[in-house]
Amino acid sequence: MDGGPLRAGVAAPTRPRLRSDLVWLAFVLAGALALYLPFFRVVTWFGDEGILPHGAERILRGDRLYSDFFEFLPPGGYLLTAAWFQLTGISFGAVRSLQLLLFTGTCVLTYLACLKVLRRPAASAIAVLLWAAMALHVTWDLSHHWYTSVLCMGVLLALLHWTERPERLWLAVLAGLLGGAAAMVTPTRGTLALLAGLLAFTDLRRDWRALVTYCTAALVVPAILIGYVTALGSLHDAVQSVIVFPATRYAAIQRVPYAHNAEPFNIALAAAFPIAALLLLGRMVLRRRHIAPTRGMGLCAAFAAAAFLAIQARPDMVNLTRAVPFVLPMLLALIPFGALSRYPVARVAVGCGTALLAIVPAWFALAASRHAGTLTSVHSPRGAFSDWVAGEPPHQGRAGAIIARFAGIAPEQRVFVYPYGPLLSFLIGRVQPAPLTVITPSYTTPAQYMATCRAVMRNAAWVVYSLESDTAQWQAAYPSIPDASPPERIRFEAALEAGFAREGEYGPYALLRRRPDATTSLCEGISE
Repeated sequence: MDGGPLRAGVAAPTRPRLRSDLVWLAFVLAGALALYLPFFRVVTWFGDEGILPHGAERILRGDRLYSDFFEFLPPGGYLLTAAWFQLTGISFGAVRSLQLLLFTGTCVLTYLACLKVLRRPAASAIAVLLWAAMALHVTWDLSHHWYTSVLCMGVLLALLHWTERPERLWLAVLAGLLGGAAAMVTPTRGTLALLAGLLAFTDLRRDWRALVTYCTAALVVPAILIGYVTALGSLHDAVQSVIVFPATRYAAIQRVPYAHNAEPFNIALAAAFPIAALLLLGRMVLRRRHIAPTRGMGLCAAFAAAAFLAIQARPDMVNLTRAVPFVLPMLLALIPFGALSRYPVARVAVGCGTALLAIVPAWFALAASRHAGTLTSVHSPRGAFSDWVAGEPPHQGRAGAIIARFAGIAPEQRVFVYPYGPLLSFLIGRVQPAPLTVITPSYTTPAQYMATCRAVMRNAAWVVYSLESDTAQWQAAYPSIPDASPPERIRFEAALEAGFAREGEYGPYALLRRRPDATTSLCEGISE
């Protein structure tokens, strides 16, 4: 295959070639930093980015994951974030430093995987940075998906190296360990990546030892974390939270059309998977003799398929953007660079096409950087940040006023943020009084509404109530939501209004102060 996939027994790179590879690697790293650093403290939403930091903080305070507070993700992401906080301290800057490492790590590993398959450093680097520019809107926020991207790309890269040097069993060990860790962060993506990795071991007579090694290594991290949860006495709660709850509640509200919420600067990413599939099909049909796939090519195709399948529960533009790195190695390997290089017109056409693809993302990145530079810093107990939706300076954005209000409130008073503000809760820096940080209609169960209400009535001194979380907002966020105003939500909000008096409004938030007569009796009947 032209410019193509891996071949067994490839000679070690020469010194000039290695120098070129390293230069383009430095270019990728510099480009990733340039794209991320202007937005290091910019917040676009006070929701999902707070899930891992909030859970990690509770673990460090001694709360038991799944028993003392509810989360539907496996323990891997929370424990990695908690370990990072142990090194850096708990702050918003620590959160974004971690995300910077994960984002740049994804870029570097994707470049190395593309380079391993394509052996063209310039094309590999340009493809990765094009993706990074188009992905700009989702790269700023810490998420379990970024942990999984780094780990799964590590699996792919380790196995690509192993296919060339099968005597190096430590590469199979490394791939298995990384894949097992990925499954303990995001179960669907991690498990599918592990299954895709089996395509590396196609000759069982020769590869059985490596296959057994890979599968055994894949069990190590899950076994350790299951032991950890068991030692906490939370195994039953973990099974209910991580397996049963998502299986019965997640998919019903997540269905959206393919590439939902695409924007002009990232719409090209939506075509990556269809184009790769068409190129693969065309190569198989038209040039059958050239498609005798090496294990490297088959592996890349398997990882692309795994990434595509992993986002089908909600194939919106955010999840699609995170999946695209896993199709890039196959996509680049299928482009006939060798044939194109023989025709000057083709080279010009490819260059012009690449430039056209880069224009809109580059314009957006520059405009976004300028906007980020105009934002006013908001000082919180967890460090300074800037609100993307800020209005004209010196406007402090959506959360500045409510955070400033808590500066004069005793730190031991607990604050419940309702319904969906884990990052705001983290920035306020108060102990969460309830087991849930995210409450979503038709997703949160009636029993969870009831348990949360009782915990709030017992422990909370204040409630921060989002005025924007009305029925229309829920329906816009979740177009397939069966019922945005179920009875349990209506009763829960009525109980909050009965137990807490409205002190005032601070931007899009209302602040409610606990009434002296607030008791758990107000929660009766919520789960009926």
